[in-house]
Amino acid sequence: MVVNVVWGYSAAGALYDAGIKGKVVAMRDDLTVGPLREVNSCGYRHLRMSWLRNVYRHQINKYGGHVVDGVDDSDRVNQLQRSSEQIVIWFGRCAVEELCAMSLLSEIGFKKRLVLAQCHRKIPIGSLRREDVERVYKKRVAAGKRLLRDITRKWYAILQSGAVVRLRIGRFRYRPRTQVSFDRAIVKIAGKAKMKTCELLYRVIRYYGANSPGEEYVIWRIRNLVHRKALLCDRHGCFRDSYVYASPRGSELA
Repeated sequence: MVVNVVWGYSAAGALYDAGIKGKVVAMRDDLTVGPLREVNSCGYRHLRMSWLRNVYRHQINKYGGHVVDGVDDSDRVNQLQRSSEQIVIWFGRCAVEELCAMSLLSEIGFKKRLVLAQCHRKIPIGSLRREDVERVYKKRVAAGKRLLRDITRKWYAILQSGAVVRLRIGRFRYRPRTQVSFDRAIVKIAGKAKMKTCELLYRVIRYYGANSPGEEYVIWRIRNLVHRKALLCDRHGCFRDSYVYASPRGSELA
């Protein structure tokens, strides 16, 4: 069995949409924001989580408290370390995915069945078209010891350079009228057939392209629509593995 590791639910949705075989593990910790020293130290990782919750959430998060919910990847990393399956790490040429890949490679270690699926375009995996995802998968390469040493050395150099903090203010401010039209678009894309929630997220981001407000905003709106019963969900509390579809009330909204 193959374990595909990506950053973000939209990237997981891209893999589901392209029909990539194997289990998909979505990492959630955005390493471009906040201190990095504690990332590889299990005993101190809670300090980073505390910083995110006490600073990042209250200053920036305007989307109902979902930006840092479930962001601690410690359990996911521990499962990957114990896994004997082939692990495929997906990443594009964007800071958050590259840092996630570097962190994983340094933590997982020199596993014999470690594979890299790298997109050389400056675009995240969650924004790729289906055929591009398939192309990246076909060109995946085994991670040799020399490559792993180089990446690990670069990662620890970043850690030793000090804490990295980048406070990001959202570029998009949605007025209620625009938000209503955005919700209608989500319901219309969802349709009446059951679809994985992360696949819906991916399709919404692909639909808006460069004008997409970002993954966290779309997650917030999907959860809001589920709460309003415009979308029906078969499993609450598990965003990646749940299925959603438009309800009769949602169809009226669309």
